[in-house]
Order: sequence, then C-alpha cells, then structure tokens
Amino acid sequence: MVLIVLIALTVSCDQTEEESVARVGAPPDTGEMPVLLTLPPFVLTDQNGLPFGTNELLGKVWVANFIFTRCRATCPVQTAQMVRLQEQLQDHSRWDDIRLISLSVDPGHDQPAVLRDYAKDKGANEQHWRFLTGERDNIWQLSKDGFKLPVGDNPGNDNMPLFHASHIVVVDGQRRVRGYFDGLTDEGLEQTVQGVGKVLEELTPR
Repeated sequence: MVLIVLIALTVSCDQTEEESVARVGAPPDTGEMPVLLTLPPFVLTDQNGLPFGTNELLGKVWVANFIFTRCRATCPVQTAQMVRLQEQLQDHSRWDDIRLISLSVDPGHDQPAVLRDYAKDKGANEQHWRFLTGERDNIWQLSKDGFKLPVGDNPGNDNMPLFHASHIVVVDGQRRVRGYFDGLTDEGLEQTVQGVGKVLEELTPR
C-alpha cells in the first residue's frame, strides 16, 4: 500500500496543481496512519524573521500546506481551511503538541513582514501556526523532493502564476509523513483532524 501511495505521489512538475490533485490521495481508512516517507531536515524563516525548521518541530505532530499570499485561486480556500483546523484543534487536550505550518512557494514576495501581516489578518496563533519563507530553490526542492508535491511557474494565469499542491499534509514528530488530505474540502478537513488525532495517540502520555 505504501509503495502504491508513493508512486501516486511522484507527479511530474510540469503538471498543473489541478492535475496533481487527481493523482494524490489519502490512504484508505484502515484505523492506522501509515508511514509514507521521511522528510529531510530543513531550516527556513518564520513570519517574525526567526529561523524555524524541523528542530523546532521535533516531537510535535504538525500539519503543513503550501501557499502564497498573492494567489487568488486555491490559496484563499486552503488558508480558510487551516483557520478552521486551528479552531478545531486548539481545544484538543494535546494542543501544545500540535503545530500548523504554511510554506510560501513565492518567497521573493512573501518576506517575513508580508507573512506576518497575512498571519495576523487570518487570526493565526503564532505560537502554533508558523508561516515560512526562505530561498525559493530550497522551498521548491522541499516541496518536490521532500513532500513529493509539485510546484512550478504557471505563466499566463494571473490568478495563480505559480502552481503547487493544495493538500494538507500530516507529519509526525520524527519528520515522517503520515497522510495527504484534500485541502479544499470539508471531507479533507475532517480527515485531517482525524489523522492528527490518530498520530497524537502514538505520543507518550503526559
């Protein structure tokens, strides 16, 4: 099953984001969250201009997505879903063990000050929801080679001049991807909440 999922995730980077959605999906609900792949270590910059990466996420269950603030296509919906996710998870008894991570695929524009204003406008709890920027090559490589999600230029599309995946990704405290979910639908949001809960159950009880 893991092999099948990984094959589905290896999409061509010249595909549009919409095409990739059709090929990447959440694993069947077997009651468990399989380990799909392990992410490489990374260090980027958060909305406050501070280094932030996998060291800060060690031992946390985190939910990641890829966006950019100038996007007028899928990103507003993705971010709205992350807002809803924050609202639902902040009442969880293990909220301190949860982080939300939004990575900008347009870091040339999305500098820390831009991301800070964006995060504030969305009501992000900055202790739990970080918006990350950095060198474009590093972020694009992390998306393509780390998360196995496509990203690239999309010339001629004013609403979405860059294409990227619209998925919500659940990652455990050992940098292991445990699930990919649709970041645009209520069903995907519900599956994400359930997935986070399942991975949290693996943590050592307080």
